[in-house]
Amino acid sequence: MIGAVNGPARIHAEVAVLSDIVLAAETAIFPDAAHFPNGVVPGDGVHVAWPLLLGPNRGRYFLLTGEEISAQQALSLNFVAEVLPPGRLLPRARELGQSAGGQTGDGTALDPGRAHPAAQASPAR
Repeated sequence: MIGAVNGPARIHAEVAVLSDIVLAAETAIFPDAAHFPNGVVPGDGVHVAWPLLLGPNRGRYFLLTGEEISAQQALSLNFVAEVLPPGRLLPRARELGQSAGGQTGDGTALDPGRAHPAAQASPAR
């Protein structure tokens, strides 16, 4: 699955950033606007997803301070693979989708449950 974030992802950005490939427009920002700014304890999965993506300490800092992470920061923090001008974002996502899905023709090339053909070979005797 390819996540393409084309602007502010203020609520439940973890859905997009847990994609197999994550792209962001230069205008994207990633705040957790639903919790800390409203006096609510981060929950509903964000308390697991962001520490997983950013590391435990950085993830908790992000959730408990109301910090906004820019697209460029997201790229340097390694939870976004590419930052693009807004007009290039969706064409690039489609391009990646066609090249990744086209490996087998049925979209299973990136299926984590599918074993690589080399792993299915019989062991040497």
